[in-house]
Parts: sequence; structure tokens; C-alpha cells
Amino acid sequence: MLRLIAPCCVCLAAAGAVYAAPPPAAKPAACSTPELMFNGVGPRPGIAAPHSTKWPLRPLYPVSLGKNGPSGTVWVDFIVERDGRLCNVTVKSIDGPQQFADITSQWLATSPFAAAKKNGQPVVSEVKRTINFIPPGQRH
Repeated sequence: MLRLIAPCCVCLAAAGAVYAAPPPAAKPAACSTPELMFNGVGPRPGIAAPHSTKWPLRPLYPVSLGKNGPSGTVWVDFIVERDGRLCNVTVKSIDGPQQFADITSQWLATSPFAAAKKNGQPVVSEVKRTINFIPPGQRH
């Protein structure tokens, strides 16, 4: 029985083998041009807004700030592609600690979204969202 043994890197280097650097990581695809814009204004006939499909449906208040920590707001813009991928996520403004913006960015990076739909078909949409952070001890 013949056994093939893969040569080690040292053996290949000694034999004059040349190693190519790994290919560069693929650049993220450019965002598509949005067909719809959502900024919290009410429903429109034939239009379904894009939405998160994973609980929690918004970022949770940071435990490290305690149950009576500060309140705050993060304003964020992003594009939801037809396949639900997010693109051009931008924190526009923060009223409160930087942790609110960091948690919002992390939440958006890990939350799957469903695309907006127009007449039942997925479309690219721009979303302008306001996220309010209220400490657990101040909720009614």
C-alpha cells in the first residue's frame, strides 16, 4: 500500500517552493440606491417597513450603567438591502454616554433584518431610526 505524505513547509522551502500571500479580504459590496425611506412616519398602503427579525427588537440598556443610570437617545441611519443586509450604518448623533452608540452599532451589526416590501416585493430602503435608552429603574 502506498502512503502519500504531505511535505512540511520547511521541506518545501528547502526545495525552492514559493508561497503566495493569501488573497486580500473581499471588500463589502457598495450599497444599492434606496427606493424607499423610513423615518418613523406611519404606515403606507402597499408598503411594509424593514424590521429586525431577532429579539431584542432594539438594543438593550447597558447593565454596566445600573438600573438608575442616565437616559439617552441615539439617532442612526442605515440602508437595508433586498436580502436584509445592512449597509452604510451611521450613528448621526448621541444624547447620553458613548456606550449607547456602541451598543446600537453592535446590535445593528448582529441583528438580521427583513427588507422593506413594496407591493409584496423586497426593495432597498433607507432607515432613519431613533433609539431611546431608559434605565430599568425609570420605566413605568
